Amino acid sequence: MSTLTERQKYFYLVAETIEALSPEVVERAVRNGAPEKFSQLENVRIGRSPNLPKLITLIEIGLPDYSIPAHLRPAG
Repeated sequence: MSTLTERQKYFYLVAETIEALSPEVVERAVRNGAPEKFSQLENVRIGRSPNLPKLITLIEIGLPDYSIPAHLRPAG
């Protein structure tokens, strides 16, 4: 398999988690001190604003049992 870009990794993760990752996760992240506004994180959650590290944070908050595959994590 060729190396995926950060954007490709993001969209793979969105495709795998979008149905299970509820808007309540964004609310929880904001209440727990996330510096972004609700609307910014919601756009990350639904695929409108690709940001792999922020999506991973939302997945870790909302789907703690979901194991993010190593090849879909940010490089470095």
